[in-house]
Amino acid sequence: MIKQTEPKIGDTRIRYSKAGVKIKETLIACVQCGKGRWQVYRPINDRPICRSCSLSNDWKNPELRAKHLAGIAKRWAKPNAREIMSGQMKGENNHFYGKKHTEKTKVLMGKPRIKFTWKPTRNWGYLIGLVLGYGSISKTTKNHKIAVASTQPEIVDKFYECCQRLKLHCCRYGSQNNGESRYVSEVVSKRLYLYLRPYKSADFNFTVPDMVYRHEKMLCGFLRGFYDAEGGVYKHSQSGMTIECWSKHLSNLIQIQDLLHIINIRSTLIKEKKASTTARLTISEYDSRVLFRDRVGFDILRKQTILDNMKPLICKTHSIELYNKAITMRAAGYLYREISEQIGVSRDTIVGWWLRKSPRIKMIENNYSKKRQEALEIANELDENEETISCE
Repeated sequence: MIKQTEPKIGDTRIRYSKAGVKIKETLIACVQCGKGRWQVYRPINDRPICRSCSLSNDWKNPELRAKHLAGIAKRWAKPNAREIMSGQMKGENNHFYGKKHTEKTKVLMGKPRIKFTWKPTRNWGYLIGLVLGYGSISKTTKNHKIAVASTQPEIVDKFYECCQRLKLHCCRYGSQNNGESRYVSEVVSKRLYLYLRPYKSADFNFTVPDMVYRHEKMLCGFLRGFYDAEGGVYKHSQSGMTIECWSKHLSNLIQIQDLLHIINIRSTLIKEKKASTTARLTISEYDSRVLFRDRVGFDILRKQTILDNMKPLICKTHSIELYNKAITMRAAGYLYREISEQIGVSRDTIVGWWLRKSPRIKMIENNYSKKRQEALEIANELDENEETISCE
């Protein structure tokens, strides 16, 4: 059996690095710390000294210390090879929605972190409103993600642009889910995750941060982001144009209604009877819609275009002859649709006339000529001198 002897000062050995490079090392006794070290022998002024003592001596020297700091800064500024291969360096060589395995890079290796501050700006309010309304907040073993995924690329683009304005590292890509194209934009930030996580639960129930209530710019930006994600502008035959937003949780819309009340916008909260539908918050008054357009608005162009073209609901006036004719035909058994086609008045207007008619007038249940004649005689007794009747 061969006995292993302890190495002595001056002995040499051969080792190979991870890249396969052959390195010859010598066991030296450091004259400064007195310890034996295996290293490439480079005597300084004919005095064997280990690398750790040499670095500590250089650090005490102001000139050598500045040289080391310059080298460290140069290494940080140099792009990492993994960055260049993944195409994440400022987004070049990449389409907006490329393949997932080439476009998506969770961590930018070797890139210094950007220190951002939580200032109450409109952009921060927009980002928080968009994430709480439509985004997702998740944590893995490697990173913390805040993402927005949708079949409509407009919302994803707005989230990406907002992150760029706030100097957050954000990427976007496209994916397929059961044959349906989806667009995803996500940002990796632990500080943002720790701030937003307490305000949104896993069942999409959220709480508005206190900072939004205290600053008006952030409040308007929050509403803008939420309505971009969960709202829209719709036209109705009876109430005209309304601005609506939806949520599965009634408590979410109650908080949005409180924020609208702060900036003097009146809204109505409607809870649907069916269990499958969601609750909705509507803004139907013209003054409130104008205030919403001037103070909040939309970032999505197609929604903002409809909002800019809105007009007040104008009530039309109809003559007493049309009113008497409509009541007479309805009492005679005609349908609302038939009356509307003959006299040129909307069906909803005729329904309102019939509901506000005199209680003496009743509709004929059977189509007998005698009862029809009696109903016509009663209808003719209406006051013909009555002025015009206005209706919506």
